[in-house]
Amino acid sequence: MNDICRDSSPQAKHQDTGPPQAIAAEKKIRRKHLINKLNHHHFAVKPVTLVFSSEEYTQELEYEGFVEPCTDTDVRIRVAKSEDLPILRNCALSYIQLKTGSGLFRLYPSGLTIKDDIFTVDLPSFGEQMVSTASAYVPAKDLQARVYQNSVELLGTIERFSSRSFLFICDNDDNAHQLINGDTPAHVLIQNNDGPVFSGDCAIAPAHTGSRTFKLTPDLENVNRFPAKEYRSARIILDNLPLLSFHHPMSGMYMEFRIHDISGTGFRISNQHAILFPGLKIHDALITFPDGTKLRCLIQVIHTRYEMEESSVGMGILDILPQDHIKLLAMLHQARDPYAFLCKKINLHQLMEFFFDSGFIYPAKYAYLQKYKKEILLLYDKLYNSENDIARHFIYQKGNSILGHLAMMRFSEKGWLIHHHAAALEGGMNAGIHVLNQATSFITDSYRFHRMNLNFILCFFRPDNKFPQRVFGSLVPKINDRQQCSVDPFAYIHLPAEEIPADDGAGWTLSDPEPHDFQVLTKYYHAQSGGLLLEAMDILPHQSQNGTIKKAFAEAGIERDIQLKTLKNNGSPAAFFILNTSDPGLNMSDLTNNLMIIIINENMLSRQRLLHAAHHMCATAHSAHSPLLVYPEDAARRLDLKAEKTYEFWIIRSSLSDIYHEHVESLFRGSIKNLSTPEGGTP
Repeated sequence: MNDICRDSSPQAKHQDTGPPQAIAAEKKIRRKHLINKLNHHHFAVKPVTLVFSSEEYTQELEYEGFVEPCTDTDVRIRVAKSEDLPILRNCALSYIQLKTGSGLFRLYPSGLTIKDDIFTVDLPSFGEQMVSTASAYVPAKDLQARVYQNSVELLGTIERFSSRSFLFICDNDDNAHQLINGDTPAHVLIQNNDGPVFSGDCAIAPAHTGSRTFKLTPDLENVNRFPAKEYRSARIILDNLPLLSFHHPMSGMYMEFRIHDISGTGFRISNQHAILFPGLKIHDALITFPDGTKLRCLIQVIHTRYEMEESSVGMGILDILPQDHIKLLAMLHQARDPYAFLCKKINLHQLMEFFFDSGFIYPAKYAYLQKYKKEILLLYDKLYNSENDIARHFIYQKGNSILGHLAMMRFSEKGWLIHHHAAALEGGMNAGIHVLNQATSFITDSYRFHRMNLNFILCFFRPDNKFPQRVFGSLVPKINDRQQCSVDPFAYIHLPAEEIPADDGAGWTLSDPEPHDFQVLTKYYHAQSGGLLLEAMDILPHQSQNGTIKKAFAEAGIERDIQLKTLKNNGSPAAFFILNTSDPGLNMSDLTNNLMIIIINENMLSRQRLLHAAHHMCATAHSAHSPLLVYPEDAARRLDLKAEKTYEFWIIRSSLSDIYHEHVESLFRGSIKNLSTPEGGTP
């Protein structure tokens, strides 16, 4: 392995190298191996550290120099000319220290000759490979720091650090450093060129009274980076352990570790001497799998555990590209169950055959879809066989037989719709539960990553459909907080093919909503429902009104848009329209091609006026055959809008994945068989 050393001009540094127990010898190294390491330092133009001692100084003196090619029993080291050179002539050279990717090495010279800026050192027969303990200080690289205490702010740099403390040098022009109280903790923010690498409260102590150098000691308890959860992502020990590599954010040293176990949200490494401590953020982490898959992510040290001399370091993933995260989760799903697939490429004709055989595409549904056969195949090829950030699918498959299927699609700015849940007739019940569990695990593993836009989980279902009613509907009273989980009934109506003429009356407009319209809508909906519909559909005044979803679908070559309009009479809102448009078949129940109508004041409306406005809006968007979803359901009934059926629109905050996970597990505990075993069928 290689390392990157701190860039600094060679100069004497009157610094404490750490307490005596900070570094200890691990094993002896022969001279010929030391010479090879010295020559590598010359090749890489890396400095070595000369450490001097003197009775005159209580601290050791360090001096950096650059070696010349070495072939025999001595080595020449060129140092920078400095006013400190006369001082060093009266000091004893204690040892020379080398840092390499394989560790820290020291050699104790048997003789020293100084001529101008050249130090000629007699090499000993043996050197030592050292082991750094937790209190060993390491030079820092390009670290800026801010220290806050009682409205006092200090700016400066981190000069050295260990796994227990940091040495901070204040750069303030004023005397603010004299206002620091060593009996009170300070808040510390440390940054490198990539951004923040540590923040937290630290005990603070000056090197001596009035000193600009402070020792900062952080609280090394676990970082409470994420809320406590009962259902945590399952950690998997893979057959071939992946490799974690990064440059240490505080020293710049290149490091590699084997990942012992891994989940969709974090992993654990084992290393004896890593200077990794809770709270440390690593911006350039790379996870490499034996098959060559590479995943880049932002990680943070969550905890360190020490058992005897072995340290276990728990890492949390803070950010990762959605496609990289899918690759990770797909491997983990396969490791748990070889028949469970996440976002696998699929034979589309095989998938369609499964949809027909499972009864998911029934005659009435096919009567609508059959005119879009070619378009649907092209659409599903984009969804299933190309990388995108708008759709996910879960397949339970044995051989060429698909047994279970469930899909998720980004339906709004921050909401994902669960749909297309189907299971094979033979042995399909268990497969259907398997894919539901896969989706639940996916939500638990993914919702924290902001690029997933997974703040809400949505689902449309018929109230007379027992399975979704148990899985989704029964959770609403269980949580009993409609700002966390809600369900709203909509009347499902097909818009008449012919345009309905408007009734008499002037002053009616159908226009883009104004801020006041959102206020009226919000007040009405909160009084009527108190649920999550407006927030999840991104139609609150402070939200973006679906600014990026159209672009996200367009990047995948798919049409998807959401338009908002307000139907008013003389400026007073009567109804709010949400027009969803997409390519045909994106949702096979056509719920991504619908006009959602929220009736705000039914006393202002007539059936004729509402249908006329709906027809006008759908025709403008080329969605003349879109079904209407009208809320509230009883208002639709009073306006004589005859509902063909009712759809419940269920929404939950994905941060409640713990409760949702427990709910799903409790429903099917004991009833599900593992289909990868003979009990669930022949493997």
